[in-house]
Amino acid sequence: MEIINTGLTILNICIVTNLLYAFLFLISRSAGEGFANWISSGSDIVTGIMYIFFIGLTFITANLIYETYNWFISRMLLIVYIVALIFIMTLLP
Repeated sequence: MEIINTGLTILNICIVTNLLYAFLFLISRSAGEGFANWISSGSDIVTGIMYIFFIGLTFITANLIYETYNWFISRMLLIVYIVALIFIMTLLP
């Protein structure tokens, strides 16, 4: 049972960091991309793994949204994405 709780806690931490990163992308696209470049500038493999799990999903989603739609629609879709992350967080124990 402890293994399941530990896994859910790690998943919850990943969702919280994605949520905070989505708020950063909501404020500014260049700030989000700059933060991602700063995080991924490390050359070790641990940084790459942490990058994928902690901000990778939001980075891919936000870039797809910003490249497809104009800035207003992009920000509205990011708000929907943030609400979806909050909903997923409430489902986890």
